[in-house]
Amino acid sequence: MRNLKHHPVEEFTDYARIPTTEVGVSADSHHYVLPHKYDADANNPNPEKNNCVDSLRFIHLDKDGKYTPGVTDEQLLEVLINRTEYFQRMVPCPENEITLNCLKAALRVKLYRTELRQKANVEGTHIKH
Repeated sequence: MRNLKHHPVEEFTDYARIPTTEVGVSADSHHYVLPHKYDADANNPNPEKNNCVDSLRFIHLDKDGKYTPGVTDEQLLEVLINRTEYFQRMVPCPENEITLNCLKAALRVKLYRTELRQKANVEGTHIKH
C-alpha cells in the first residue's frame, strides 16, 4: 500500500481521495487503484458513497521481454500538461505557468531518455543506456 498526498484543500479531500493500492506482479509502481467519493454515474459528488474507483495502469516490461499494456509516463505527462493548459486558459495564474513549465521540462527529459535508449539500441529492454 502506498499513500499519496491528499488534496491540500480540506473540503476536496473526500472527493479526491488518493491513498492508493499498488497491485500487479510486483510492487514496482505499475498499477494504482484510486478510490474516491464521486458517483460517476450521477456525475455528482456523493459523500455517502466510497465505492468508486479509478485505475491507473502503466505499461510494464517483464524481465522476459513481455509487455503488459498500459499508459506511458510520457502520455500521463501530456494529459497533465493538457489539463493544466485548460486551467491556465480558464483562470490564469503564475502557479499554473510554473507547473506547465515543470511538466513540459519533465516530458522533454523523458523523450530525450527515449532518444538516447533508441540510439543505444536498448529501448524496450532492461539494459542501461
